Amino acid sequence: MASHTKSLQAYIYRVIHGQPICTEDSPALQKFLIFLASCRNMLKEIGFLNRLENPEGLRKIVDWLPYPLKLKRRELVDTIIQKQARDPNLMDITE
Repeated sequence: MASHTKSLQAYIYRVIHGQPICTEDSPALQKFLIFLASCRNMLKEIGFLNRLENPEGLRKIVDWLPYPLKLKRRELVDTIIQKQARDPNLMDITE
């Protein structure tokens, strides 16, 4: 469990302190999405998905995204809330 705790802290630190991705930096965006999927899988596996799947955690993740994707994400959130009557989650961002 100690190794999971260190991994968890490392993932959360990286999400919180990450730098925004430029619109034209496709390789950085791809790396970020892979990182995010790994993070989601690890947190789900150890039962700590709620550490990032909350409004503040999701906001910090969205802060990484280039501006056009932030707009797209806003539209997605509106759709999820209005048509699916639920809160957005980490899976919504990674997909």
